[in-house]
Amino acid sequence: MGAGNVIHLLVPDTVEAALSRAQKAGARAETDVIAIPPGRYAVVRDPDGNRIGLFEAA
Repeated sequence: MGAGNVIHLLVPDTVEAALSRAQKAGARAETDVIAIPPGRYAVVRDPDGNRIGLFEAA
């Protein structure tokens, strides 16, 4: 758990909406929403321990 790569996904709406859906499905947030020059992202860990980056383009 936690030793593999982070899978990055482009979300179809906002990071907050995707984060909410992920949490309802059992994921837990590992970061707050972070602004970066190309957009915004947050990292979650799914129930199996995989880390997933949720990315929203600017």
